[in-house]
Amino acid sequence: MSFSSMAQDVTFPHVVTTGNAILSVAPDSAVLTSQIRVTQATADAVKLQVDKAVGRYTKDLLNQKIDKQFITSSNLSISPQYHYGDKGEKTLIGYVGSRQVEVTITDLTQLNHHIDLALADGMNQISGIQMGLRNRKSYEEQVLKAAMNDAQRKAQLLATGFNSQLGSIWQVEYHANQNIPRFERVSLLQTKASDVTNSYQNSQIELEANVDVIYRMSSE
Repeated sequence: MSFSSMAQDVTFPHVVTTGNAILSVAPDSAVLTSQIRVTQATADAVKLQVDKAVGRYTKDLLNQKIDKQFITSSNLSISPQYHYGDKGEKTLIGYVGSRQVEVTITDLTQLNHHIDLALADGMNQISGIQMGLRNRKSYEEQVLKAAMNDAQRKAQLLATGFNSQLGSIWQVEYHANQNIPRFERVSLLQTKASDVTNSYQNSQIELEANVDVIYRMSSE
């Protein structure tokens, strides 16, 4: 049942309010996902090139004082490539393989540097830049408190306007939402790292909270 239908089942005098709050916060961390994708004549050659690039990149990240817990690499994926002739016959022409590495960056001023590092180590795509908040729970509590205050203010205004007393809370429903900017795949072979960095600098993470509240009411 929806909140509104549940409110209709309440038999005592009551008021229903919805508190809303939105908080926009500048991100202070990011998950950078880079990928290497190559094509070679043999599967072994694909594996060798891909694993070398990922190993080199991971080593350089550790040398940059990135903690191991902030680095995640996926398994190698290799698939054959075929050429199909006019009569439907297929000819093996090579293999394509890929791996990706995710690294959490807690200093956004270094994001451009890490993109350059990925490029230098052979990663040839940015699969995504996921902006984040290191102290997200604190911001979630802030926006929730603001939504609660908004619901309380509206309920009190309604009670006063209808010459009634606002009583205790009967029911509460909480709804949270957050809009996190994500920047999708960019080819590092075609785009400067600085251009990628500039695209996120003005981004904001929008946290939103909605609270539906049923209050008891009584006549003055």
